[in-house]
Amino acid sequence: MKKYYKFEIEMISSTILSFILLLSVFLSPYMFEKFDFKMLAWGFIIIIPWLFLHELLHGIAYYLTGTKLENITIGVALEKGVFYCLTKQETTKKGVCISLLTPFFVIGVVTYIISLVFNLPLLWFLSIMNISGASADLLMFIYISTIKGDVKYKELDDPTTFALITDVDLSKKLPLGVKLKKEGEYPSKELDIKDHRHFIISKPSIPISIIYIIIVILGVIVL
Repeated sequence: MKKYYKFEIEMISSTILSFILLLSVFLSPYMFEKFDFKMLAWGFIIIIPWLFLHELLHGIAYYLTGTKLENITIGVALEKGVFYCLTKQETTKKGVCISLLTPFFVIGVVTYIISLVFNLPLLWFLSIMNISGASADLLMFIYISTIKGDVKYKELDDPTTFALITDVDLSKKLPLGVKLKKEGEYPSKELDIKDHRHFIISKPSIPISIIYIIIVILGVIVL
């Protein structure tokens, strides 16, 4: 009999991993050679669109692995410090693993290599910010990819929670960086999606976005 296991991402664990990844790269010789405040300023200006691109790549990967376009949602919750991409349909283990790794490799590893080859400090900065920001994706990938047997992945309305549907007992195999909130028999109304919008922006994100846009405009004028 299949069961669902509802998990919540522990932001503390992913934040610690993110900090370790960020620190290890920032202490590299390249950082000391190329760092300047102008690069940092342009990085701040571009980082929000770059993070949006990160989530868009999640969505593209979902679509290419079988998720219907109408079931993909892009969301913004700046008060929580997150952009997110959700799929409203159950996804195979292969599909979710590809989606989790796509932004990490495309605008993390690949762009990092390009930045070093062509000496592009700003691209280097954006790449390491993306690699650092992919910490939660990496923790989830490590956990889901190591589960033996058939497993389906389901995201919920809350971007910090997800469910795994399987006949494998996951209650004793808790992953690093997430905690088990609930388990039960499948199917269950617990996994129903209530918000079916294609783009979600939280109310607190609106004034934050306005402030960011003002800062960006002033920054572009000054730079």
